[in-house]
Amino acid sequence: MENIGMFIMGSVVCGLYLTGYLYMIKYANDSHDSDLKKDIEKARKNQSKND
Repeated sequence: MENIGMFIMGSVVCGLYLTGYLYMIKYANDSHDSDLKKDIEKARKNQSKND
C-alpha cells in the first residue's frame, strides 16, 4: 500500500511539473512572437519617416 501511495504522489508531482514546463514554453513562445511583431512594426515606422 505504501508503494502505491508513493507512485500516485510521484505521478501527480510529475504531471504538475510537465504541465508547468509546457505552459512556460508556450508563454515564452507567445512573448517572443509579440516582441518580434512589435520590432517589425517599429522598424517599418522608422523606415517610412526616413524616406
